[in-house]
Amino acid sequence: MSREREEAQLRAALAPLRSRDEALARPFTTMWSAAERRVAASKPSGRPYRWIAATSLAALIVAVAVSYRTARIESAPHSRSDAVPQRDKSDVGRLHRVPLHVDPLSAWRSPTDFLLAASNHELLRSVPRFGLPAVDSITLPSQEI
Repeated sequence: MSREREEAQLRAALAPLRSRDEALARPFTTMWSAAERRVAASKPSGRPYRWIAATSLAALIVAVAVSYRTARIESAPHSRSDAVPQRDKSDVGRLHRVPLHVDPLSAWRSPTDFLLAASNHELLRSVPRFGLPAVDSITLPSQEI
């Protein structure tokens, strides 16, 4: 019962503060109508064409940049000297270089592959033999007759 008594005392102590806050608060309908007026005032004007024009212009710039970059890559000469120029039937005016020899993907090595090689790689590739002597047979000079 002590807990109920403490809650009642707390409610009694906070009652004057609650009544003061209720007196200062504006009615809900006033607050709601003010919010509706703010939303109506902040609505964009009937000019969405500016956003459409800006978006279309940005998309056009991106499309031109991508097509220009693609055209430069396709028309750039390749570094391989053994490439033979051949005409692509779908694109009559443009030459494409086709390499004579293409290395298989399994032959590719990473440029940093040497970092993975250990200095003692022979030890890592061999399997130790347990139960056998480490040195096979040594012939000492004193045993030779």
